[in-house]
Amino acid sequence: MSRVRRRPRALDLQELREGDPHCGNFRWFLEDEAVTDLNACQFVMEAFVWLLLQAGGRLTGPLKERIFGSMKLALCEAERLDVHWMYTNIYLLDVQNRILGGQLLGDEDFRRRGERRLAEWAQRTKEAGAPHEFNSPTYSAVQLNALAAIVQFARDDETRNVALELEQFVWRHVARYWHAPTMQLGGPHSRAYRRDVAGAPGFLKVLLYKLVGHARLLAKTPYYSGPDREGEVMVALTEYHCPPDAERMFREPATRAVQEGARPGTALVSRVVPEFALGTMSRPYGVGIRRSRGLSRTLAFCTTRSLRPPATVFSTAGIASMRGRSDGQRESWAPRGWISGTTASFVRRR
Repeated sequence: MSRVRRRPRALDLQELREGDPHCGNFRWFLEDEAVTDLNACQFVMEAFVWLLLQAGGRLTGPLKERIFGSMKLALCEAERLDVHWMYTNIYLLDVQNRILGGQLLGDEDFRRRGERRLAEWAQRTKEAGAPHEFNSPTYSAVQLNALAAIVQFARDDETRNVALELEQFVWRHVARYWHAPTMQLGGPHSRAYRRDVAGAPGFLKVLLYKLVGHARLLAKTPYYSGPDREGEVMVALTEYHCPPDAERMFREPATRAVQEGARPGTALVSRVVPEFALGTMSRPYGVGIRRSRGLSRTLAFCTTRSLRPPATVFSTAGIASMRGRSDGQRESWAPRGWISGTTASFVRRR
């Protein structure tokens, strides 16, 4: 096999100016004058870690040393940023990059700090009952990917065992809200994008397609015009460890009542039956919210019968959305999903 000599263009985007507050981080575009996304260091490191794990033997010595040097600077920047554990997806990317990046670099300090952060997140998450970014159509998949990569590649047995326990914890957490007849994630959701509430293929659905293989997971919707997500290299290369009981929930229609806590003061409740899934949470999702200003509600509803107007306007794609108030008075209907206040999305079986 030929050796790779060309350097990744990402190396040209790293901030290297002395005195810059984010030295070691990355710009997204060459024309950017400064770092605009502080999370860029985690995303680029994730790509470098996978490149080295999968194709490190094909890289020339000088190129590999350039990547190692870049990763050390990026890990130092991540250390300064010190992402809070509540920022679940970036926190777990940081954990993955510290453990596997430190392992690749032969840097025990980075690796041990990653292991300590993993242990802290495991303790806090199990005590709460769910990840802080709970039941997210996008970020639950990021959590699963990071934990599965640690299980797959970490050398330390205890670290792999902790990551495996938490990966399966997240699998079961998401599976409880899954509505198999429509292949949609029932509510309530912590964080979701237009893609998610319009029924389009998102990161979690791509990951589940590898597990379940149901064509509906990649089905298009007329209410989302963004790029498709038909493939993810890291998903293809990752070995997942979904427990059998969770996989059954992803595949088979069932009846279950779900009640969990996500953090102190936040209760998650859902009713899942073959005909519909209906979920609610005790306060709006957010960081630093101390008091609820009303019930924040997310519903997923599927039925073979027509929905009453105006929901039928959107029913051909299986999605309709409404905005309401916690006092029970309906404000308006709209095709947009996540609006401040009480939000509901209905999923209709075609």
